[in-house]
Amino acid sequence: MSEKSGLSFEQMFEKATGYAPHLYQVRLAHSHPIPSIWNLPTGSGKTATAVLNWVWRTQYAENIGSEGTSKRLVYCLPMRSLVEQTKKAVDIWLKNLGLSSHIQVHLLMGGESPSDWTSYPEKPAILIGTQDMLLSRALNRGYGSSRAKWPMEFGLLNNDSFWVMDEVQLMGPGLETSAQLAGMRNRFSKKPRQTVWMSATVDPDWIATVDFPGPITRFALTESETPDHSTLKQVVTAKKSASAFPASGEAKAIAPEVIAQHQKLQELERSILTLVVMNTVKRAQELFAQIEKTFKKQSDVPEIMLIHSRFRQADRKALSEQLNSPVPQRGRIVVATQVIEAGIDISANLLISELAPWSSLVQRLGRLNRRGELADGRFFWIDLAENEAKPYEYSEIAQSREILATIAQGNSQVGIEHLPNVVLNREDSSILRQRDLMELFDTTPDLAGQDIDISSYIRDGDDRDVQVYWRHVAEDASDPGEESSPLREELCSVPVSSLKKCASKIRAWTQGFLDGEWKTLEKTTAIPGQIWLIAADSGRYTTQIGWDETSDVTVGVFSTANAVVETSTADDPYSMTENDWQSIAQHTDHVCSVLETILSELSLSADDADHLRLSARYHDLGKAHFAFQEKLKKEILASAPAMLTGQHLAKAPKSAWARTGPRRYFRHELASALACRQWNLPNLVTYLVGAHHGKVRQSIRSLPNESEPKDERLFARGVHDGDLLPEVDLGGGIKTSPITLSLEPMRIGVSPAGNPSWVDRALDLRDTHGVFHLGYLEAILRAADHRASANKD
Repeated sequence: MSEKSGLSFEQMFEKATGYAPHLYQVRLAHSHPIPSIWNLPTGSGKTATAVLNWVWRTQYAENIGSEGTSKRLVYCLPMRSLVEQTKKAVDIWLKNLGLSSHIQVHLLMGGESPSDWTSYPEKPAILIGTQDMLLSRALNRGYGSSRAKWPMEFGLLNNDSFWVMDEVQLMGPGLETSAQLAGMRNRFSKKPRQTVWMSATVDPDWIATVDFPGPITRFALTESETPDHSTLKQVVTAKKSASAFPASGEAKAIAPEVIAQHQKLQELERSILTLVVMNTVKRAQELFAQIEKTFKKQSDVPEIMLIHSRFRQADRKALSEQLNSPVPQRGRIVVATQVIEAGIDISANLLISELAPWSSLVQRLGRLNRRGELADGRFFWIDLAENEAKPYEYSEIAQSREILATIAQGNSQVGIEHLPNVVLNREDSSILRQRDLMELFDTTPDLAGQDIDISSYIRDGDDRDVQVYWRHVAEDASDPGEESSPLREELCSVPVSSLKKCASKIRAWTQGFLDGEWKTLEKTTAIPGQIWLIAADSGRYTTQIGWDETSDVTVGVFSTANAVVETSTADDPYSMTENDWQSIAQHTDHVCSVLETILSELSLSADDADHLRLSARYHDLGKAHFAFQEKLKKEILASAPAMLTGQHLAKAPKSAWARTGPRRYFRHELASALACRQWNLPNLVTYLVGAHHGKVRQSIRSLPNESEPKDERLFARGVHDGDLLPEVDLGGGIKTSPITLSLEPMRIGVSPAGNPSWVDRALDLRDTHGVFHLGYLEAILRAADHRASANKD
């Protein structure tokens, strides 16, 4: 086999990691086609297998098939925290390979980030995130993301992206959703790429859904791939003895026994790591507090840590770094929740866990004597009564109890080679169907600003998450005012029900998309996926405990910079610059230039490329509308460069813009699109021009409290039927003629002249091109616009 740079997979792997690959990793790298399911034991190097397999196929290997190559690797984890550890490992591997500047690595965890992966659709990228963040974006309803950015993320994640779903037994309905999306991408996308499901326990039946029927191929270790004295053999044969824990019930009963078991081992050997896993954040917090309270009366206290999903990103990162640091001689006790089951590379001497579904216990056992370096790892299970089973079903708890009881009667070993094969009962869940995906393509909210709830496609349970962040808000203020958007490190995932419980005790707001106004927290308003700002003096969070419904202590606030984000339908932050002035012609030429750079590295059809070029040329035509030009303050216009005198401006310094203009909710892209339709430009061009801010897409309608015309003319998004768009210089030698805009397309049905409505045209495009490809073209045009607006090229 010939390699692009002369590096074989074995050479590349060792250069990246510092050690030779396992035999199975080499076999998998050369597999063609790539198997759909990878059955790999915990601790066998799944992350390196998946990431470096993709890196080798995309950067080095030739003639190995296209299904493993793509512009993007999407690495999806089931848990909400500590994915930074995965990113840290990937960063090191790419640095060792000299690819850090060529392949960008991004965390998709909500909030605004300095690195905008959506602006570079032509560049290789590795995207790492949780199922909440990744699947919601793939469904066009990105949790913790600006609504205006949803279509870009949707288009890029569903095209030219190789998905890896890790620890799938923990994903609940997210597993079926990933399979359905994979099946629909195979049917409707012009750039489909494969999805791989990884786990020690995954079964092909789990992903055999109505739209992904198979064939489903499976990869598993062979006996010859775990030779004696190999590190993988050591992992597979690691000793782990199991027995029932002598205490159960409340934290007061469990804490003394945890301490006793830890100290017993600590007397025999220093630097003992004890891992205690509880099934709920509340029980973990209570046990942590009780252990700390008990140790206050003793000397030589071990390091005590609490890890769960209800910490801010920045605090979780600090915890991750502490967790991965060497265990001090006095030992370490880590109290955790399910977050420890995936993406955490630690090896405990002692594991104490509440009973959980068998698949979860297998993952927790993977953190005990993980590399087989100990003579024996000790595992204790804490029994649970039926009323303590939540968030799991008691039948799942009972099944695990029976399995462990059988093991205890035998050799009491729960190492990988001794674990029984168990058929898991999969709960019925909401199945994403084609009609659901079609409905989700239109991101226009209803008149109350609400959306289709996608939470049932992503996670089990009745209680899903919102994200919250804290800012200083004056006590007498009715709302936070012009606060900047939250950055990723500020956000904390919180159950909807928990936030609602605090409604009467805290001051909290979320920003409406239709009008950009702050709305106060009421018990019926919080829905999964929203972002809420909480006044810092309302408390409810500490860096030691995380989200805490009872804490009144003022929360520390991160210092934040204003991020470029469109929080409401009226926002147009990309028209604001630091100190630069640009005419429509200048900006359009820049966008067209950036688009050519993008197209040169993508394999689009000639028709698609031509439609994008035409869309880029006409996209900002509507900025010549008086409602846009009159938002510029006359007193500041005097400082504009003389060469722009008499020209229509597209960009100006932030200080030059008035907060409101003559038309509320005015959208220049709608004016651009209406003109394109009247000039009979292709439907695809008209649609892409209208959609290039993610706010005018499948339908056109007026919004509440819009500036209405005095007569009964049609109006929508600040454009009135009969508005005049003057002659415009679009650069590239193109000047348009004046045109009177018609809003006839917003009417339902065919016009008297026989012209279809905007909705009909959009639906025809959706069904002709497919939602994935249409979203992909949107993303490419918008990436060019964003980069030109930010002067990134």
